[in-house]
Amino acid sequence: MGKTNANTAIGGKRKLGQSSQPLGKNSRMATLLAGAITKDKSVLAELGKLISTTKADEAFLRQLKSDMASTSAAGNILNTKICIYLLKSRCVYGAQCSDIHCELPYQWIYKFDDSPNWETVHPQKNEYIELQYSDPNNDEYVIIIINGVSVQLNFKTMKAQDGDKQLTFLRLSTETSAILDTQPLATSWEWFWKDPMGDWKKYGDCNLIFKTEREVSRRPKFVSNHELESRKKQQEIQKPAEAATSEFVPVAPPHWNLRPTDELLSHCRLVPLEERNPSMKTEYKKIESMFSKTMPKTVTIVSISRVENGDLWHNYLSKKAKLKKRNKGVDVEERQLFHGTKSDTVEAIYRQGFDFRLSGTASGTAYGKGSYFATTASYSDYYSDVQNGTMPMFIAKVLVGDYTTGHESYTRPPQKDPRDMASPLYDSCVDIVTNPNIFVIFELCQVYPEYLIRYKYNF
Repeated sequence: MGKTNANTAIGGKRKLGQSSQPLGKNSRMATLLAGAITKDKSVLAELGKLISTTKADEAFLRQLKSDMASTSAAGNILNTKICIYLLKSRCVYGAQCSDIHCELPYQWIYKFDDSPNWETVHPQKNEYIELQYSDPNNDEYVIIIINGVSVQLNFKTMKAQDGDKQLTFLRLSTETSAILDTQPLATSWEWFWKDPMGDWKKYGDCNLIFKTEREVSRRPKFVSNHELESRKKQQEIQKPAEAATSEFVPVAPPHWNLRPTDELLSHCRLVPLEERNPSMKTEYKKIESMFSKTMPKTVTIVSISRVENGDLWHNYLSKKAKLKKRNKGVDVEERQLFHGTKSDTVEAIYRQGFDFRLSGTASGTAYGKGSYFATTASYSDYYSDVQNGTMPMFIAKVLVGDYTTGHESYTRPPQKDPRDMASPLYDSCVDIVTNPNIFVIFELCQVYPEYLIRYKYNF
């Protein structure tokens, strides 16, 4: 049959079933934090103050330092996020998660500039540090490093001095609320401007008449440990009435098995479609026809399941509404595409979506470093593996929007006008613009895993 066990451009790539490990004992986290520092700190942030640690804390940090020093892998720390699903206590990936597992939605790290190893502030200290950084009046702050040496950290440069040694600080956090605008655990940022008296004021109305220039600052909205627990129970951020849009109505599709008492964002299940059930027959036949159109006659469908994930569906609808607004009230192009994957990533995909950072390990990333979706099932079939006699494939709803030819260097779609820095980006990339076989998507919210098909070859 020529099948490979690789999960490449049209699939995910990691094993499941491993339990989450505490911060500092997670070698995956150590690998991520040992990466090279980016020179662009404009979208990163802050640090503050380390207090003297208890013996237990010191032991914890010694173990973490050992973990980090023992790894030689490099990661891109700029793209490292804190796992929202872990904060919700339902990350499927566990220790294999590409995001960092922390107790809080922010984590401070630092390193000496003559060392490749990042060290982390204990989560219990983060709340106090975050509080200092969230105040724009704090340009500098005295901190106490683990060995007791006091240094002065500059929040603007994220640099500090310890004798003749330079230190660099970074702040990791959950995804920004600019992308996950209704997610309570996303990181909210606030903008401030400095008035003539030197006081920082939160931005309100823009100065469009006099066009004066002012010093500005961006700081995260502080979230205490107590507030975090409250946000974990919150379904979504409620927007004021004037901010609501008629295009985005966060409701479940009418054919979902959602009871009136169920909360949309907490609803997540696979619903098997029964071909003989009159209420499901049309839906089943539609998916069967799409799949079978390009597959050989030797293939038999074992099962088709509908993915009902309120969290992912909510994010997808929100992104769709944003693109429609940007497109002057016209819906962007939406397609149903195929995605072959390994059997041990199926649960993670239908629960948490596609992890774009894990695409292309086996086959490369010829059209960009995103998640790959195919227009035909036969193409995606190459990237599905066999386990217990069956193979998995997803049919996903994808907001492809405006697209252009991809390139292996892309980590996001290119600008529509490369000569204009303010030009909007394309929404996705493809192999051939005139007749695409492959779509590359770089943003999680543009994809919803709609159906899971399990099938087998008959020989």
